[in-house]
Formats: sequence, C-alpha cells, structure tokens
Amino acid sequence: MKRIVDGRSRNKMIQEYQIPDELLARCAGQEAICRTVLEKFIEQMQADLPQLTEAVGRGETETAARLAHRIKGASANIAASELRAAAAKLESAASAQE
Repeated sequence: MKRIVDGRSRNKMIQEYQIPDELLARCAGQEAICRTVLEKFIEQMQADLPQLTEAVGRGETETAARLAHRIKGASANIAASELRAAAAKLESAASAQE
C-alpha cells in the first residue's frame, strides 16, 4: 500500500504540529510523549485509511464499520474532534447498512 506521508515529511509535520491542550493534559504535559503518540497515530492511519477505502469500495460494511470505529477511538485519543466526528458518521452509516 502507498504511504500517505513519507518519514521525513511525517517527522517535520509532527514537530510543527500544535499539540491540543487536551492531548497535552492526557500526556501529563510531556510534549515528547504527545509527539510519540502522534507518530503512532499516523502509522496506524497509514494502515487503516487505505483498508477503509478498500472496504467501502467493495461494499464490506462490517469491515468499514470496524475500521471507522478504530479511527474514531484513535482520533479521540489525540483530541482530533473533527476526525472523530467524521469517523463516527461513517461508522454509523456502515453499521446501518449491515
């Protein structure tokens, strides 16, 4: 599968990212921990997003709902509320089609 962001771009993006206060609080104020959490999030999204796209394209609603649920939870963990909301809508739509 194609990488969404290459390693160098990802590292720069993570270093320049303005960490939300909510995430910083969850990480006991430790920016280094936040950046590690963000790194793991990006790695997981690089796997999950193409799988989600493929599942939706093939009409695999159960798989799409499962992946959307995982993305929803992961985005909530990093305080990405807009992504969480979008994933929740996708999860609901896929679950309604099962």
